[in-house]
Order: sequence, then C-alpha cells, then structure tokens
Amino acid sequence: IVRIHRAERMTHRALRLVRELMTSGHAILVVLCTHDEATGMDVDSLENLQRMRLAPLANDAARGFVRALFGGETDGNDRASDAHDVIDQVVAQVEPLPGLVIDALEVARTRNQVEGRPGHYRSLVANVQLPIEGRLENYLEAMFDGEDEHARKLLEAAAILGPRFRVDDLASLLGEEQLTVLANLSALRDRWFLGADGALRFRRRSQRRFVLERCEPDERARLQRLAAERFEARGARPLKRAIHWARAGDAQRAVPLLLDGAERAIRRRELAAAELLLVRVAQQLDHALRIPALVHARLRACVLEADLELVRGRPVRAEERIRRGLTIAHVARDEVLVQRLEILAARAARARGFRRDAMRRLEAVLPQLEGTGDEIIDARIDHVSLLEENGGLRAAWREAREIERTLSTRDDADPGVLARCDLVLGTLEAKRLHVERAEELFEQAENRLRKRGESRRLVELHLRRAELALDLGDEREFRRELARADALFERDASLVSLLAWRARRHYLEALFEIFVSRPAEALPHLERAARDAESFGDSFGGVAVQVAVFEAMIALQTATEEQASAVLRQTARAGDPRLFMLGCTLAAEFHRRKNDLPRAISKLDAAFDELGKHSVEPTFPLRMLLTKSRILRDQGDSEAARRTRRLAKRRLERLSLRLRRADRHAFLRANPVRRAILASR
Repeated sequence: IVRIHRAERMTHRALRLVRELMTSGHAILVVLCTHDEATGMDVDSLENLQRMRLAPLANDAARGFVRALFGGETDGNDRASDAHDVIDQVVAQVEPLPGLVIDALEVARTRNQVEGRPGHYRSLVANVQLPIEGRLENYLEAMFDGEDEHARKLLEAAAILGPRFRVDDLASLLGEEQLTVLANLSALRDRWFLGADGALRFRRRSQRRFVLERCEPDERARLQRLAAERFEARGARPLKRAIHWARAGDAQRAVPLLLDGAERAIRRRELAAAELLLVRVAQQLDHALRIPALVHARLRACVLEADLELVRGRPVRAEERIRRGLTIAHVARDEVLVQRLEILAARAARARGFRRDAMRRLEAVLPQLEGTGDEIIDARIDHVSLLEENGGLRAAWREAREIERTLSTRDDADPGVLARCDLVLGTLEAKRLHVERAEELFEQAENRLRKRGESRRLVELHLRRAELALDLGDEREFRRELARADALFERDASLVSLLAWRARRHYLEALFEIFVSRPAEALPHLERAARDAESFGDSFGGVAVQVAVFEAMIALQTATEEQASAVLRQTARAGDPRLFMLGCTLAAEFHRRKNDLPRAISKLDAAFDELGKHSVEPTFPLRMLLTKSRILRDQGDSEAARRTRRLAKRRLERLSLRLRRADRHAFLRANPVRRAILASR
C-alpha cells in the first residue's frame, strides 16, 4: 500500500511514477490524499481510479473513532470506560471530523486532562472538558484569538510565505533576528506548526487559510510585497516570485514571470499547471488594463494560450487566440511573437485538414526565422511533415536529414524536439521502405517520449508503426501496435487531440480489412473514423475516410455514380495530391467496371498527370499501373496491358529487395493490388 499525502502537490513526473507503479503487475493500492478538490494534475488519466469524499463521521462512526483513540475495549475496562466518559462530549460538542477530534484531545493533553497519544489516550480526570468550539471555524477562531498580538503577527507572516516556509524568510518579513523568531516559534509549535527548525509548515491547511482570511487586506498586500522582495533577493524560483508579486498587486513584475512558468510547463507537457498559470496571467492583466508596458505580455499570453489549445487538441480555440493575438500585434510590434503566431496558425490549419493554407502560412514565415533554436527547429519539422503530405517525399526527407544533422551538433536541444525529429524522419524512412532505419528512429523516439509522458506523440508513434506493419503485411505486429495505441486512448481518453489519431486508428483497421479482401468488415471501422474526425474538426481525415468507403464499395460492387463524383470533388478540394490521385484511380476503376472506358481513361490520365508533379512513396503508383493494365486489356490491347503489368511487377519485386529477406514474402502479398500484380504473366 502506497499512501501519498498532499497529492495536490504532485508533479507531472510523480504522476507518471504512480502510473508505472499501477501497471507494474504487482498487487498494489495507491491512496492519494488531498484537501484540495482541484488537484492541479490529471489524476483522471489513472486507471481504476476511485474517488472518495471524506464527510464528517456519523454518530456511530464517531463513537467508534473515539473508542479507537482510547485504545478500544482491551486490557480490561479502564480505557473503555474512559472512552465512554468522553464520547458523549465529543458527539455533542464537536463537528465529527477526525482531525478536529484529535486536535481537541491533543489540546486536552497539554492541559493534563488526558495523557498518551492517538490510539493510547487515557483520561486523567473524571470529566474531560474538550477545549474547543463545536465547528472547525469556531475552533480556529478561538485558537487564533487566544494568541497574543505578536504571535498573531508571526502567524500572518508565516501564512503569507506559503504552506511551507523557511525560518530565515519569516525573520526577514518580521524584521527580527532569526534566533528571536525561533524562540517565538517554539511556543507555537505544538498548536500551529510541524517540521524541523530550518523549514516549517502549518499543521493543517485550514489553519493557514483561516489566518490569511483574518489578515487585513492592506497588511496582506504589504507582507506579499516584502515576501516577493525577499524571494527576489535570494534568487528563489521564478514562479514563487511571480505568485507573490501577483498577490502584492504588481502585475508588471508578476506577469512576465508567470508567462515564463507557463511556457516551461507547456514545453514539459505539464498542461494543468500551464493552464493554471495562464489563468493567473489573465487575472493580472484584467486588473491592469491601462498599463502600456503590458501590451507585449498580452501578446505573449495569446501565443501561449494558442499553443496550449493546440497541444490539447483544440485547433478551433487555438485559432480564436491567434486572431486575438494578431489584433494586438500591430501595437506590440514584436516580430518574433508575430512569427510564433503565424507558425501556430499553420499548425492549427494543418490539424483541421487545411494543408494548403498551412503550407502557405509556414512558407511565408520560415524565411524570416533565424538561428537553430528549438522553436525554429520545431517549425521546420512542421514544414517537413507538410512537404511529405503535399507530395514532396524526396524534399521532405532531405530537409529532415538536415534537421537531424543540425540537432546532432547541439547539446541543449529539447528532448521533445529530438523525439519529434526522430518520429518524422522515421515515418519518411518507412515510406521509402528503409525499414531498419525507420525502426531505429522509432525506438529512439519512443524512449524520449516515454520519459516525457507524451501520450499524444506516443499514440502517433504506435500508429506509424502499425502503418508500416500494414505495408509489410505483418498482421501480428500491426495488431500489437494497435493494442498499444488503444491502451493510451483508454488511459488518456479526456485528451481531445487523441480524437484525430483515434480516427486514424479506425482508418488503419479498415484498410487492413480491405487488404485481406474483407471490404464489408471495413465499413463499421470507417464509420467510427468518420465520427472521430468530425468531432475533432479534421476535414482531411473525413475525406480520407470517404475515399476508403468508396474503395470498399467498389470491391463490394455497390458503389454509385454519385459516390464517384463526390469523391472526386472532395479530393480536389482537400489539397492532398495522394488523395486526389487515389480518388482518380478509384474512379477510373469504377468507370472501367461500368464499361465506360473513355471516362476511366480520363480519370486515370488525371492521376498520372498529377503523379508527374510530385514525389510520393514508391509503392503508390502500383495501383495506377494495375488499373491502366486492366483498361488496356478491356480496350483489346493485350500486349500493352501485359507490358504495363510486367512493369508493375518488376517495380514491386525491386522494392521488395529493400527489405530483409524474411519480410519479402508477406510484403509482396500484403494487399489485393500486389497480389493481382504478382498473379499476372
């Protein structure tokens, strides 16, 4: 059993450690205890999570609890009678919260009414008078008012410093010698504080919260400013300084530090922390509307809010933040932040399937970027992905190799950027059928992504591997990678950005069914893919699904003229040359089967014309060559049909030579197109 106290303070890394413990295969119970409903972390992603709200004890439970504090009915009846003497007073006078009951008995112990410790209390007097009020608020008020004025000032300063504080910081706020403060603290230790001499904390969050509420607003602001100045002087963490400047009402000092913290949290994928910091930024900016110096901060906040929305998979919201940022940009006159907004706008457009718009934006801003920083490299990786998606495989591979060489010369490269470079370059190598190199890059990417706990990128990695396995005809590996992706979907189901990849997962499952000549079984997967793509707002994913539906319908001989026309319109608008060529080739096959050879030739010619303008994966033209040979055969030109099939067969066999010998047989028979080509003479 692992019990984690103050779970609201858990970091992203600690949460990942808990997740690893729970998936270790051992019988384990992890208990997360918190006083704070908003934990500041994504505990909902944990498997088998059960929430339990601890309410005040019922009468019977309260009696049982007090009986247990007095040792229960053991070793004769002395302790039992002690418990019965006290129990009615507890139930009648005290709100039955376990901590409050223990506090009451501890105060009674200091007054020599009971002795011992919890579980071993013993009454020393016939009638124990519990020195507390009936409710927690009244109890805390009585405690605070019972202290002298100097002690109350000390408590207020300690509360300002935070749940945990150092004695030297407290001495600085009070303007007293550290030894004097230590002596005063010792008198309050049992009632208010826990910890060693160097660092202390309030015994309960409720105590600190009450003291803060009692502190006058002007005094609180004064102490917050003193605390901020103290933390500035000793070089405390930027976030700690930011929070105190914010509470002191100094937005000009607080906001830049809060933005730094938010940017760091986004980079580390600590999304809950990033969101909380950006909310604090917004609060500060709302209270400082007329400060010109904060225009730059407002623009930077828009950039980070857009970035966070994209990481969370909400491109429409990201675009709203980007538009707001661009309206501020003409006042801020910060070219670097404007460039970042343009990069994010390209990313949002790509996420929604508007690839031509994304490429236009990115190619406009890339020439303005200088240096080899992480953000610039990340933008160049975006460009690589768009190049490949827009039919520039060869150019994308060259640029990705250049980025890899650039990163290899840097010791300070962000691990997330390194992982993304590995993933994108691995995808390109897989499309080029350089399988061993692709597997090596995918493994490097996985190691880096697991250390960072990046679920979305890990899902992408497993689906890229599944896509490679599908191309190789390796069903076992295909299923294994889909299962790994499914585990991540289940674990992080609340992450909206996974919807696009879940659509891709169902799309790949449908392709597998088509590849093994079960087109009817593909249709339910395509329906699910279409729903997920629509939920995410991914127009490209929706078009790809419709093309696959058309392919399945052709195989089932149920495709219609209306479907063929719709697919051609959708693929022409999508701006993806592969989809357009595939749509034209499928339309050509549809018209061939309808014995409309002139239209079939027209559609196939359009596909070949487009092919000449682009660089795509070497297996892509095989379907086009097969369809061409069938049209030639139907036209009665058997010799030309045989030549075309032989060309396709030679190309397929040459491609198989790029693979390990053990992979070649399955690759050659991985889908109906290849099987048909091999069957030709």
